[in-house]
Amino acid sequence: MNKKQFSTACGIAALALNGMPAIATTGTNENITTYFLPRLSENSPALENPSNYFPIDQQIDILTVTDVIHRAEKTLGLSKQHLAEVFLTTRQNLHNLLTKLEQKPNQKTENRAQQVNEALSIISSNCPHRLGASTLTMRIDDKRLFDILTSESINLEQVAIFSKTIAKRINKQSQSTLPDSIVKQEEFLNRPNAV
Repeated sequence: MNKKQFSTACGIAALALNGMPAIATTGTNENITTYFLPRLSENSPALENPSNYFPIDQQIDILTVTDVIHRAEKTLGLSKQHLAEVFLTTRQNLHNLLTKLEQKPNQKTENRAQQVNEALSIISSNCPHRLGASTLTMRIDDKRLFDILTSESINLEQVAIFSKTIAKRINKQSQSTLPDSIVKQEEFLNRPNAV
């Protein structure tokens, strides 16, 4: 809270303590918190404990089907054709959902988007990298992550197992094969205070 916000809040609190009802707001244009301050009387228990000043619940951003499709595109790195299979829809319908924002998805697509979003959350927490071809090529017990994502109901436990395995594979491949002396030299040069 900066000085201006603090002085405004103190001034409004003083009005409330004098018995005048008040409304207080704090924050910036992007993040405004509104407090309704109750009218206090001399016998009010709030004089000793003013913990009953609660902020109004802020509106929670809701993910749309389009947002989930974009997130899946970034996380999985799949083509539109493969993404359409993940969302159990046609490529043309997927394209329309992305380009024609006035088109409202049907309930089945919205439910599928929620399932896919839960799976993407698990994948992102286990593997911060874009999965790309690993979604289609990596197999465990003759199944691919793509097979799990395109099934009628997504098994989140299997998604977690696959994403952890793919993350290990990606990290193993990205390890340097350079000699230790060169790796240490590169680490030194990558430091902010290096020569």
